[in-house]
This record gives sequence, C-alpha cells and structure tokens, in this order.
Amino acid sequence: MDYLNIVLAGYSNSNSRKHLDKYFVREAKKAVKEFFEADEFFDGCIEAMNDIEKHIEYRFKDRKNKVGLMLIYAENGTLRYTDNDKTKTDKERNKETIENCKHELSKLRKSDFPANLNHIDGRYTGTLSFEEVLTIKEAINEAQDMYINGKADRDMGDNEKAEPEKIELLFEHISKYNKIMEILVSKGLISQGTHLWKDEKNGNKAYLVAIIKNLRTKGYYKNNARLTNEQIVKICKKSFGWVVGIDTVKKTKTNSFKLDFIPLASTI
Repeated sequence: MDYLNIVLAGYSNSNSRKHLDKYFVREAKKAVKEFFEADEFFDGCIEAMNDIEKHIEYRFKDRKNKVGLMLIYAENGTLRYTDNDKTKTDKERNKETIENCKHELSKLRKSDFPANLNHIDGRYTGTLSFEEVLTIKEAINEAQDMYINGKADRDMGDNEKAEPEKIELLFEHISKYNKIMEILVSKGLISQGTHLWKDEKNGNKAYLVAIIKNLRTKGYYKNNARLTNEQIVKICKKSFGWVVGIDTVKKTKTNSFKLDFIPLASTI
C-alpha cells in the first residue's frame, strides 16, 4: 500500500486537510476492506511521516555539525580561509566566525529545513515543513484513537458508520444469499424459512463463525468486506438467532472445519 501517497493526497487537499483525522479514518476503513489490519494501516502512515522526518533531521544535523566544526576550528585557530581578504587578520576573522557560528547554532531549528518531497520521492514536488509533519502525525494518531474507540462512527455521517448486522446485507447478490441459505438448510444447520441456527453439536458456535468467515474468502460479500469480531457476534445473533461470544469469534479458524460444501461465489 502506498502510504506516502495516501498521506500527501489527504494533506494536499484543502478540504480533507481541515478534517485530517476523519480522512485517515475513512482511508483506514478502505484498507480494512482490502484485507489490511487497521493497525497496519496507521503504522504505515506514521512510518511514511517518519521517513520525511528523518530527512529533515538529517539536514538539520548536517548543518549543525558543519557549523559546529567551523566553530571548533575557529576557536583553536586552525580554520583556513580560501579568499584573499586582507582587510582583517586571521585572528579578527576567527573572532567574527566564532560569533556568527554561536549565533547560528543558538537559532538553528528543524523548521529551517523543510523536506524536499522530490528528493524523497520523484513523483512529488514542493516541500513539507517539520511542523507540518508533526501536524500530520498527530492527526494519524488521533484517527487511530477514533477508530479503536469507535468515536469515528459516532462523529461521522450515517453512510460512514453503518456496518451491516444481518448477513443478507453483506451479499453482493441476493440470489447467491438465497442459494447459501438453501445449502445450509440442506445440511441441517439452519431451519427452513426462519434461517435460525439449529445445529447443537459440540463446537457448533465456532462452526457458524467459520461459515460466516468462509463466505467472505469465497467471494460472497460486497467488496470482499472484512468483518470485525463484534460484527460477526451481531450477525450470529440477528441473522441466525444464536448467541456467540467474542472470544469464540477471535479463536475460530476456518481451516479447522470442512467447508468444501460451500462453493465459490463465482461458480453459482
């Protein structure tokens, strides 16, 4: 995933820049739909900014070291001047250099060395200041907190926050949903008509969870949407009338069950 492009696209847009935290939440949700973990997305964005910050840090330290060396050489009288200015003695010139170096070192700031984006990535032009990097990183961290705590869903519009809690709403095609329900009925797992879960054998809750997860991997859900653990718990309850704990959802691996009776979505 091109994290640098995601960050710069958001910051360069005047509208998303005003609501940068919400921009990153939206992009995180897109990433999750593409099978990335949310933490992986936010870490990637931060790392992209860390690379730019390192570029600024390098330029800052490079200048600081050069001025520091010049100060040392001037103080110990070993600084050599390449011009032929004869109006001042070397001692006078060293004194002047010492004053200038000390003054520059006292005023030197990372903000004096904006990152040249073209030097970092040839696709981009312009610069990014140290303060802008900090602003972007702060927005990324705030977005991650919003995402984790669910604040983003409360603050953002209804279209952003809606997470289907019934399995039929996840399907790309209702005809394929109906076909899967027919298969589950024929396997004796759900009741015909109501679609309530009826299998009570040992491990049945994990079996239901595995089926819900397997349907995604086989291409039935819109945009191959990756479900949250909390969402799966709600789907079990609202679509199949079965109470499943979140620990069961977290622990369930689809490869622990024989699910070859569910065909690929592309074949039906």
